[in-house]
Amino acid sequence: MKILVTGGSGFIGSHFLRQYVQSNPNHTFFNLDKLTYASTPINEELQHYPNYQFGEIDLYDAASTAEAIQNFAPDTIVHFAAETHVDRSINDGRPFLHSNIEGTYNLLVAARDFWKDDLANKRFHFISTDEIFGSIETGSFDENSPIQPQNVYSASKASAHQLVLAFQNTYQMPISISICSNNFGPFQNCEKFIPTLIENALAKKPIPIYGSGLNVRDWIYVEDHCRAIWEIITTPTFCFETFNISAQNRYTNLEITQKVLIQLSKETGEHYFQLIKHVEDRKGHDLRYALNPAKFLRCANWRPQFSLEAGLEKTIDFYLHRNN
Repeated sequence: MKILVTGGSGFIGSHFLRQYVQSNPNHTFFNLDKLTYASTPINEELQHYPNYQFGEIDLYDAASTAEAIQNFAPDTIVHFAAETHVDRSINDGRPFLHSNIEGTYNLLVAARDFWKDDLANKRFHFISTDEIFGSIETGSFDENSPIQPQNVYSASKASAHQLVLAFQNTYQMPISISICSNNFGPFQNCEKFIPTLIENALAKKPIPIYGSGLNVRDWIYVEDHCRAIWEIITTPTFCFETFNISAQNRYTNLEITQKVLIQLSKETGEHYFQLIKHVEDRKGHDLRYALNPAKFLRCANWRPQFSLEAGLEKTIDFYLHRNN
């Protein structure tokens, strides 16, 4: 396969490349990324592999996006690229509209115009998020739950999700979608929740918890998510399917904070609970996310390999070594 990965220098995309470039020398990977503040050093790690290429391109630039696809000629596109931080979207939503909506549209058009009617063995895979569904008080969302985003970030991802489905319906593009819960692991940007807990604790800075801390999130270790994506894009019968991806680790923000700080204390011998500080709640803060992955568990040869605790141990170890 010739696999074009958008956002391959971002958190999840870089893990995907890290897992599959080295182990699949017969596949060629092209990382298309605009290298934002949240980028990881994946190019330094993979630049010596002959099956890895990189192009610094902003999907908002339609002409450059089309040219990249024409030149690389992918048969598979895995679309990770997105602005993802809710707080940033509350302060200024325009970059989210540019990247997540217009960027996705430009990529879809470029793929459609390049593939034309030659759609055999082609795949456009879109990485969606549980946040498109909004909040749910009890139970869990399945793939057919109503899309009801509650903030600018999730609205932009919901728009992109619907654009992908529209191209499938209108142009018969070979689409698949994975809707995933909150990811965590090494190389995640420090503005995200779990890295903030770790970095602030190590720096002996206040650890901010929005509101009561009782908001529930559904967590998955990033490598497990990437394995699910690989299974979807390499299984022909999963074309035109949408799958929820979840390890069903549902905890309040306070519970996650406690788990992180307890594990961190074991590693350092320090105590951190006194650093917890409740702050004013985020505007429009969704109370509870929960995905039902029953369809994927039934159809795929996939189960999460990392418990929450094992994933946190690897994540904390990464940030400890980076700070040292």
